[in-house]
Amino acid sequence: GRTHGVATPAQPIAPTPTQKTGPTVSEVLKECLAFKQRTIKAQEAISREVAILLEWLKLDGDSTPIENVSTNNLIDYRDKCLKKLPVNANRMTATKNLNVHEQIAYRKKHGGHKIGITTINNRITSLGVIFNYALKRHYVPYAFTEGLLLNNPRRQEKLSGARFDGYSDDQMSELMKYLNEHKTKHKQGEEWKYWIPMLLAYTGCRANEVAMLTVYDIKKDDDGIKYLDLRNDEELRQRVKNAMSVRKVPICQKIIDLGFIDYVEAVKAKVSAKKNKEGRLWPALTYCEQNKWLRNVSYHFNRVVKPAIGAKGMKSGLHGLRSSVSRALQRIKEDQRIIDELTGHMPQGISQVSLGYQGRLELKELKAAVDKLDWKSKQ
Repeated sequence: GRTHGVATPAQPIAPTPTQKTGPTVSEVLKECLAFKQRTIKAQEAISREVAILLEWLKLDGDSTPIENVSTNNLIDYRDKCLKKLPVNANRMTATKNLNVHEQIAYRKKHGGHKIGITTINNRITSLGVIFNYALKRHYVPYAFTEGLLLNNPRRQEKLSGARFDGYSDDQMSELMKYLNEHKTKHKQGEEWKYWIPMLLAYTGCRANEVAMLTVYDIKKDDDGIKYLDLRNDEELRQRVKNAMSVRKVPICQKIIDLGFIDYVEAVKAKVSAKKNKEGRLWPALTYCEQNKWLRNVSYHFNRVVKPAIGAKGMKSGLHGLRSSVSRALQRIKEDQRIIDELTGHMPQGISQVSLGYQGRLELKELKAAVDKLDWKSKQ
């Protein structure tokens, strides 16, 4: 009969490695930036950080699927790149035209300071924007940057209240003395050297909130209370930190008595279509994406004013005035909600829903508080 041979079993076919073909890093970045409106500065920071990450990893953003970037890649970037970069590497003449690998090699050879923990964490946070967006869109299985921020003892010390970054009463008293002695010595156009520190010392505002003002932001309510109207306006390059920072801050009587409203009216009278058409309260100040309106203000305060008031060695700059106001108001037993609304913080113990029903405190309550500030005497 017919014999049948034993069939040879078929050889298994080796599985083809799964190719990750999801959206590329460049595609996700473009989509992420278009999804939510951000300032130009924020967009540039995110884009720049992604580009540097890709440069470090030697990847092409146009061809690399975002899920091919791993947490291990980001740990490597944090520990072997960011932690070793020289300070101001993209500004120094010797390093600004070098790639990130060359910048690290330069610092290793020539020495110098490395970027600090705060800067490292800010840069990781910028990367986190795109990876968190990718997670929400299911482009990646998890947020690759989660848990990568470094422990920052200095910030924890500040948030715990263990370190006060404001100025002492004696330093604030010296500041008033210095400002008043130099008030008439500033050249025309440099009035900001007097008024910005003075306003910060009697309002608790953030420095840029005062530096960005126009003459039209100085207003008066139905009760005759004059105030600073702080808000966002992209066209005027005005931006506050958060929703609570959009607020009205009363101008205390001491500032009015010193002639601030007279100064505002004088600037307003000079506003024309050719010069200062936006009505800038400090026409001589210029804007830049990195420092907003504060470049010259911070430089002058740190280099000239701080040494004059015995605060040369302090790390706090203009922001320290804000801390001093908060402490002074707390010390005279002002309600914490008043302090929070003056400084633009979310009041503790009040939900946003409740705040929506209650509204903000009346200006007369806030003005009663700032009118009690007096840096000429011990508080």
